[in-house]
Amino acid sequence: MGESICPKLELRNQGAFPIEISRGFAFDWERLAFAEPNAAHLIGPDGQDKLLPYRRPASFREFRPPIRLEAGKAEWRYLPISHHLHLRGLGKYTFWLELLDSLGVLYRSDQITFQIVDIEYSLAPNLIELRLESGKSLFASGEPVFVRATFTDKSDQPTIFLRPQEDSFDGWVNPVYQFTVFDAEGRSLALARRCGTTATPVYDNTTEFTVEPGESAELNLRLPVFPDMKHPGEYRLSLDYIVREQVIGKGGDVLDKPMNWEERVFLGRIESNKIALEIA
Repeated sequence: MGESICPKLELRNQGAFPIEISRGFAFDWERLAFAEPNAAHLIGPDGQDKLLPYRRPASFREFRPPIRLEAGKAEWRYLPISHHLHLRGLGKYTFWLELLDSLGVLYRSDQITFQIVDIEYSLAPNLIELRLESGKSLFASGEPVFVRATFTDKSDQPTIFLRPQEDSFDGWVNPVYQFTVFDAEGRSLALARRCGTTATPVYDNTTEFTVEPGESAELNLRLPVFPDMKHPGEYRLSLDYIVREQVIGKGGDVLDKPMNWEERVFLGRIESNKIALEIA
């Protein structure tokens, strides 16, 4: 849960003439949207299609060049599922595409499946509470959004939590501070893409804080940039705090290398409440 999910799509033109994939489809790091008959499907453990909110009217056209395939050529595209959707339901997911070419032929991809499994916990998650609050609910377009995250220890022992590092909001390092933002149509917004190298995290008394049993500690956080949040409307947001037993690498991949945390560091995932705000 919370790990990067980014399958690759191979498009191969086996014909004698160039073809193009129609403009009613977008699935990249910036945008996820499609108009029928193009479609992307992700069926979750509950049987619901998680990509249904991203379907647009038939008049939808993406303002980017269509995908052009020369005769006999192939092209690969990354499909960054987890960049757009933060999947929280445990179990099996099934994913496939349906794409229309410029000649009116509809192609259906093969299906891939994957499992979402839970994270290892050092302490029962019901013994830790994460509360999200905002000082106001109305923001101007482009105005920074600040929220207060309150960690409460309901256990019988002191618990160590970690302050966000440079790459924490992108999920590239422990601890992960993953914000999820939904628009009024139920679409999860994509975080601005992070490029470049991963910063070296620091774990010491300057980046840790301890919460005593029955006590709370607050952090003031600035919401990272969600490009589509500039549009006026109502939004809902929540925060997931994740610390893994293993090292997290560039892109959010979980590596087979232990972190060797000290005993009282909380390992696992805490999901906050959801708060509403409006962009004017």
